[in-house]
Amino acid sequence: IGNVVLAKAWDDKGKPIPIVPTLEAAAADIGQILHKADTDGISRQATLWGKGIGSLGVAMLQVYNTDNPGQFDPSLLPQSKVGQELQRVWINWPGKTQSLPTYSFVDAIEGKVPKDAFRGKLVLVGITATGFDPLLTPLNQNIPTSGVYIHAAVIDNLLNNRLLKPFPDWGTALLLLLLGPFASGLLSSFGPRGRVAIALLFPLAWYITALSLFTFNSQLIPIAAPIGTILLAGIGIQLREQQEKQQLMSLFEKYM
Repeated sequence: IGNVVLAKAWDDKGKPIPIVPTLEAAAADIGQILHKADTDGISRQATLWGKGIGSLGVAMLQVYNTDNPGQFDPSLLPQSKVGQELQRVWINWPGKTQSLPTYSFVDAIEGKVPKDAFRGKLVLVGITATGFDPLLTPLNQNIPTSGVYIHAAVIDNLLNNRLLKPFPDWGTALLLLLLGPFASGLLSSFGPRGRVAIALLFPLAWYITALSLFTFNSQLIPIAAPIGTILLAGIGIQLREQQEKQQLMSLFEKYM
């Protein structure tokens, strides 16, 4: 049992749930399974470090690195930050969890699973029955998946170094502050047809850029806000010019 990692959890009151002493003594390591979904109930982030303990995925990879030196770069494992109770990361979900190889525990015990199924693999044991430990993900919403799969996603992201890298809030604010005046100046230099072309081409170009960064660099950049800024700038310029035309017509009428 020298390569087994146990999960550590806390109850609703924050008290640790004790682990069977015999199992704890035999385990290679222990990882916490703290988790909090986003406000809409969808799990987009995972807690890598909490209460001074690494997550189940982090602990499993540390044991894996010990048993398989040279096959995994330990520097890819985020370290605990002093003074930070919860260290959360954005998950790059590999796909729907139904695509992951899953075996019945009973079948494994009774020898109905191929002998090579678990050889050299990182194996997670958890409840997958409907109604127990449901988990909503960006790709599993109509039919929730099970909580054990979030640890599989974390392990996949850490092994392949593809955790999502969100754009910082200050960067988004700076981007919008610069984009507004730039868009106004650019649109002012074009006529109605040029503005329509920009309004059609810019959202498409920005979406392709965001999709490319997400696909090839796991980078998250804002999509709606920049596109909305361009469109609002265009609408504002059009309304301003319309108002100027009305004022000019009004002066002309007074002159006549």
